[in-house]
Amino acid sequence: EDSEPEVEVSEPEEEYEEDDAPEEKPEPEVPQVEDGRAYIFDLEALPEIHVKVSLSEWNRLLALYDQNHDTDEYIHCDATFTKGDQTHAFADAGLRLRGNTSRRRPEGNGGEQHKVDAADWHHCHFMLNLRKFVKDDAHELGGVRKIHLKWCKDDATYVREMYCYNLFRRYGIWTALNTSYCRLWLKVGDSKEAYYGVYIMLEAADERYLKKRKELFGDDKGFLWKCGWSNSGFGAGLDNTNDDRFWHDDNAGTENRAYCLKTEIESFDAAKAQIKDFIQKLNGKSGDSFKTWISSVTDVELLLKTYA
Repeated sequence: EDSEPEVEVSEPEEEYEEDDAPEEKPEPEVPQVEDGRAYIFDLEALPEIHVKVSLSEWNRLLALYDQNHDTDEYIHCDATFTKGDQTHAFADAGLRLRGNTSRRRPEGNGGEQHKVDAADWHHCHFMLNLRKFVKDDAHELGGVRKIHLKWCKDDATYVREMYCYNLFRRYGIWTALNTSYCRLWLKVGDSKEAYYGVYIMLEAADERYLKKRKELFGDDKGFLWKCGWSNSGFGAGLDNTNDDRFWHDDNAGTENRAYCLKTEIESFDAAKAQIKDFIQKLNGKSGDSFKTWISSVTDVELLLKTYA
């Protein structure tokens, strides 16, 4: 076949004095993950997760979704995590649905139960909680209790979210979640096991998330809020202190609110008062007063770096 001739374009070389030559800056290293997180969230591997659910529990999950699309109730399941030649088995773990606007029914249409020979599977987000029903060390994987299993909605490349979290971590944004890929299978009762495909695994943002970053935060106590999207159509814009914006994890799943408290639930009133005060001052202060205040309550350098 004929081919186009190669054309080389030479740019004139700039002359540098030795002292003027640009410095080569080494690329920042990804902060090392301690404990079992390094084993689970390993981008050099593609582990397999197999989840098995009884027919009655799966049908219960479908019914829960039909009653309330925002349900956060767990069902019982068994799960295995296989990486290389190592398989870790977890009996009686917990499985629930996740997602805000992306939450979906995992099978069929409203009102339908599982169809053994003609299941209509749908991609959806799951939370796998190894310790939900049995509280012992055997129901942890290297100290990890929860794994958020997320399908790549609206991303045919399967890389956008993974790349972003990795980018954060490489540039010192230590608040970013640990992430990796896995392959996911689901088996309901005696039905044929369904292959859900390649999923993203994300570290759960909860009390354990805070404890693993205790030295960086300076403490593992405090109020951890999840910012979401409410049923009323407003998000967590840090611009409104109406009571209907705030909720807590014990009631999550009854309805979406813009702000959901994930930790220290027993101190919900104090937590709500604190975040309301933050929102009011964030919007009400200006000039030197704002600069002094924001520097006292926020890691400004980390915040700006995250924004950038």
